[in-house]
Amino acid sequence: DFVNYYKKLPLSLNNLFSFAILLTPNHTYMFYKTHHIVSDGWSMNQVTEQIKEVYGKLVNNEPLDDFAPPSYLDFIKREESYMNSSKYTSDFKFWEDYVSKIKSSKIFHSSNNFCKKIDRFEFPISEDLSKSIDEFCNINHITEYVFFLAVFSIYFAKIYNTDSVIFGTPFLNRQKKFDEMNCAGVYISTLPLQIVIDNTADFLSICKNISATNFSIFKHSHFPYHQIQTLYNKFSQDNSNIYDIVFSYQINELKYPMPSGESGEFIWYPLGSQNNPLTIHFCVPNHHRSLMYDYWTSYFTKEQIIHMNNIILHIIHQVLDSHNKFSDIDVLSSDDVKILSDFNNSGDLEKVNCSIIDIFEDVAYSHRDKTAIYCGEDSITYGDLKKRIDFLADFLINKGIKDGDSVVLFFDKCIDMIVSLFAILKAGACYVPILPDEDINRINYILNDCKPFCIISESNISSKLSTTVPV
Repeated sequence: DFVNYYKKLPLSLNNLFSFAILLTPNHTYMFYKTHHIVSDGWSMNQVTEQIKEVYGKLVNNEPLDDFAPPSYLDFIKREESYMNSSKYTSDFKFWEDYVSKIKSSKIFHSSNNFCKKIDRFEFPISEDLSKSIDEFCNINHITEYVFFLAVFSIYFAKIYNTDSVIFGTPFLNRQKKFDEMNCAGVYISTLPLQIVIDNTADFLSICKNISATNFSIFKHSHFPYHQIQTLYNKFSQDNSNIYDIVFSYQINELKYPMPSGESGEFIWYPLGSQNNPLTIHFCVPNHHRSLMYDYWTSYFTKEQIIHMNNIILHIIHQVLDSHNKFSDIDVLSSDDVKILSDFNNSGDLEKVNCSIIDIFEDVAYSHRDKTAIYCGEDSITYGDLKKRIDFLADFLINKGIKDGDSVVLFFDKCIDMIVSLFAILKAGACYVPILPDEDINRINYILNDCKPFCIISESNISSKLSTTVPV
């Protein structure tokens, strides 16, 4: 109850952090809450360690004279010097070239219409699996960070049918020679790491590609993120974030012993909101590895995140069992295959030389009262789906559509999109799907290239289109 109460206490620009101590008969709990504009994730651990150090000195009656953590002001001075240096100029040229080549490959096509409140799902990785991953990484001379980035890249490439995935990945940006590893403040910079997947590559080749790209970024990781974002907006004509997935690798266990000899336990509570739909943390709280998924509750359900994690585990086991080719890695478990097979089993169809519309109408006739589509909380039966398809197909035919004409579908994923797709096919035309969050230049290119008969969309998103084609 106290945790929930303390989490809800607001922070502000006049109140950037707070501490609380809760005493119980058997334990002492310390709570530390800080605004993200003055503290990064690494700092949370450092503040905890320094409090333990001071506590130990006080308990043991030791002087605090030698306790002098480094000052964040030193980092600010170094940043000011960097902005006027030749290194800044070199970094600018690197990022200008890097960003200009980034493909528009948003995974989730999120928009400002989504609430950015988050929830967290945590999956503890078993000791046996952790040991197997360690052995694999040691034998193949790759880091755990690269291993998990490769696994998640394969997941998103296969699930979302893309050959390019952009992760926001945090770089520590602290220099040991300035003793910044022990200082609290905002050092970390989350930079865009684009991973291009070759369908013919094996797992280790994907890992090597990630390592090379990551190292090139690391050499220029001092460059301010907001300037990278500005470059991306300039080149892409897209005002959204450069990435919609963050992968954070955090190994910041508690080490400094307390007077009892124990290092204590560290519990990290998530932020209340975040700017991107999904952040994946690989971390080691209290000596045990975990995957943590911070997700927009307006975009994902907990069940979807759990299913995502199950597929990730399925991929990991395949990689560890030497199924290393990208093309051989399966994202469907045997249980998933059975579910899909059972759901889509419509019995034996008598027609052989028939179109997809013929097959659909046979299924719709036989199962008119069964649910055809689930989309969020919405659903529709085969019978009602067929009625809507027939109505729209007749409408298009009456408007003069001809065999071979193209029709653009400008939808987020919804039942209306499926209705439109089948209606277009039934009218003898072909469909060209475009997601609303696609880059505006790419949308215009597709429209000019396919010269559609019309565009089918929803009124709340069609305003983004600037075209003379009927909508």
